[in-house]
Amino acid sequence: NSLSSLSEGNEEKNSPRPTRDEKIDYLESRLITIDGFRDAVAYQNAKAFGFTKNDIKTLIDNRLVRIDEWDGTRRIEFIHDVLCKVANKHRKEREQEKENKKKEEEAQRRIQEEEQKRKEVERKAEEDKRKLIEEAQRIRRRNRRRLAGIGMAAAIISMLVFGRYYLLVWDYSEDYGNFTTL
Repeated sequence: NSLSSLSEGNEEKNSPRPTRDEKIDYLESRLITIDGFRDAVAYQNAKAFGFTKNDIKTLIDNRLVRIDEWDGTRRIEFIHDVLCKVANKHRKEREQEKENKKKEEEAQRRIQEEEQKRKEVERKAEEDKRKLIEEAQRIRRRNRRRLAGIGMAAAIISMLVFGRYYLLVWDYSEDYGNFTTL
């Protein structure tokens, strides 16, 4: 593609110039209509965009564009309709590449979002697991204390019952003198 001969250098240090790809994009977007037919752009507009005189001369020398004057304005156009077909095909391919790249970036963004959501769910699950383990340990400690309390109460009640029985037997044996008859 002879459009690739466009320069990329900055003529002025502080003045950013479009890249070769941006210049090709400009030509494909401005010199053909959406339907793929030849169109023209004002010479001054091309220069304002960033084309140098050398860029335009190279395009003319490679027989890609010509300059015509219409109503007192110099205009740049493709030299032949065949170039419009080629440029239109390239434009569509480039637009498709941009669309594919955009879709790929969107897919990557969604993958990253899903990964972040997954990590957040895992973190939340880990936190919930930790809380459940702490709650289970707290319940076990409470149940052990309750069981110890119940055991202690049962021991005290047993001692009271045994003590009461012992006192009854003791009183009976003092009153009747025969401890073994009970």
